[in-house]
Amino acid sequence: MRNKINPNTDKLTSEYKSPSGDLGVLIFTLFLLSILLNSCTKEEKTINTETDKKPAPSITPTISLQSVNPTTVVQFKDSIIFNIKYNDGDGDIGFAEADSNTLYLTDTRKNLTEEYHIAPVAPIGVKISVEGILRIKLEHTILLSGTTQETTTYTIKLRDRSGHFSNLITSPTITVNP
Repeated sequence: MRNKINPNTDKLTSEYKSPSGDLGVLIFTLFLLSILLNSCTKEEKTINTETDKKPAPSITPTISLQSVNPTTVVQFKDSIIFNIKYNDGDGDIGFAEADSNTLYLTDTRKNLTEEYHIAPVAPIGVKISVEGILRIKLEHTILLSGTTQETTTYTIKLRDRSGHFSNLITSPTITVNP
């Protein structure tokens, strides 16, 4: 309780100020502050290096066959398009020199191999993991037996600048018509 003289009336008045009013505001403010601070906590994640760590990409290229079209062709007329997905951990696929071949496509009927040059897919001297799609066109497939229809498959492999050969993939059966 507090005594005070009113200057207008010169009378002594008592003024009672409840401590619980200021205390209530203080408690309410502290309560809101604690909610605010608790809602801003950072979630911690434990990393298990054995299960969460991705393996480093291999420096040996890997390939997979995405598509082959068409699968029936007329000799000397139609071309076959092979779409080949590649991955390489150090990016050394392809050669700057046009006479250096990188991709080998073999007709399994007589082990006839077509060799293809591929330009570098990443800057030479830069070790970077790369992946992409190679579109290879085999022009004018021929019949080996003369005039009858033949079927064949093609095996494909890729060589990088370090001399690493990829896995070997095999195409679906291709029919060659006269």
